[in-house]
Amino acid sequence: MSSWADIFCHNAVEIFSNGILRDIRQDFGQGQRAEYEMRESVAKHFIGKPEEALLEATHHHSYCVMRKKAYRAIKFMLSRQERQEDSLLVDLGCGFGWHWVDIAKIFPSIRFLMIDFSMANLLLCRSLMPFKDYPNVLCLHTDIMDIPLNERICDFCWSVQALQHLPPVKRIAVFKEIVRIQKSDAGLYIAWLHSTPLLKLIYFVFGKNYHLKGEIKGGGMFLQRFDEEIESELKSLFTGYHLEYSETLFHPELKLISHNSLIGYADIILGETFIAQLVARQVEIWGRC
Repeated sequence: MSSWADIFCHNAVEIFSNGILRDIRQDFGQGQRAEYEMRESVAKHFIGKPEEALLEATHHHSYCVMRKKAYRAIKFMLSRQERQEDSLLVDLGCGFGWHWVDIAKIFPSIRFLMIDFSMANLLLCRSLMPFKDYPNVLCLHTDIMDIPLNERICDFCWSVQALQHLPPVKRIAVFKEIVRIQKSDAGLYIAWLHSTPLLKLIYFVFGKNYHLKGEIKGGGMFLQRFDEEIESELKSLFTGYHLEYSETLFHPELKLISHNSLIGYADIILGETFIAQLVARQVEIWGRC
């Protein structure tokens, strides 16, 4: 494992604690105060409680589905002809970082950089993946709109339901940062909440508001589900991407949450059929930079 120092901009980061670096150039969370405070509050409750943290993650994502996606990203990195030792995967808005628990240990030649604006999230991430056991995993406290990384150093960029909370100007800034840090022909995976036709119908029948874009009422958080505006932005910056759909049987809004692996595998299979576009919770952007 080579030094991590080669990927960071000069004099931009400092060590906060074992396995966590902090961007010294800026303050974070000021433009997303409601979301920042919510993320901090949730994560602090689970620091030092890894088993409870992993269980909490399964209340928000299908464990089987998302683990399969994570392994697919690793497979892409391993298959690249130009791959070198110490390939770098960057997780933007990593949250707990739970997707990479165990996986990062299985693939020690790949470096995983976990980025989040919540220090509590990163402390929890380190609780799940202690630096002594995961020396190839590093956490970085920074703003994903201005990442203190050198150009063309990333082999795969991964982000799950993080960019959907950024208004257009900030979202485009992140897209441009992804383009800047990605190597030529690097991989890309972005998961985004889908405007699910079936859910929209159910909400309409019961007279409830199905939020599509803007500040969530009573919460202060911004949310924009995947739409033509976002796809147009992607087309202007990325080439060779395509859309897929996932979490067809997993809908927390309808209390459809299951830890059953058989249901998880059924979810994976349905995600590969024509039904997925009608019922899936997530849109997935798979591609190359």
